[in-house]
Amino acid sequence: MEYNISFNKVFSNWLFIWFLFYITNLIPFNPLIIFIIALIINLVISIPYLLFLDINKYNLYKFIILNLIFKIIPIFILIFYIYTIYDLLFGIFFFILYILYMKLNKIDIIKFYKILAITYIKSNNNNSKISKYYDIIYNYLMNLYK
Repeated sequence: MEYNISFNKVFSNWLFIWFLFYITNLIPFNPLIIFIIALIINLVISIPYLLFLDINKYNLYKFIILNLIFKIIPIFILIFYIYTIYDLLFGIFFFILYILYMKLNKIDIIKFYKILAITYIKSNNNNSKISKYYDIIYNYLMNLYK
C-alpha cells in the first residue's frame, strides 16, 4: 500500500502543536517527557542511516537539524515548567489518540514511518511531499540567520 505522507500523519507535528497549545495556555498538560522520548526515537532512527547506509546525506542532515530544532528548543522551554504525572498520562492518551487516528485512516504506523524514512532520508528524490515540506521549513530557518 502506498501512503500519502502529509503533515497530519506525522506524530512530531501533533506534538509540536500540543507544545504551542501548552505555552499559550490553551491546554494545561506539559509535553516535556513526550518531547524527550520523541527526540530519543528520532536520534535512534536517524543515526544508523547516517553511519551504515549509503544515503542522501543532505536530506539526512536536514532531517536531523529540523528535528533537533523542533524538539530541543521546546524541551529547553518546557524544562522551566512544572511537570506532573497527569502530563505523562495525557501524553499516553495523546499518543493513543494518534494511533486511533492512523488506524481509522487505515495506516500501518510502522510501515508509514519506514516509508517516511525511505522517502525522505534515503531517497535522492527531492520532489516528494515530505522533502518539499522539510525544504520549506529548512529554507525559512536558514534565511532567518542570513
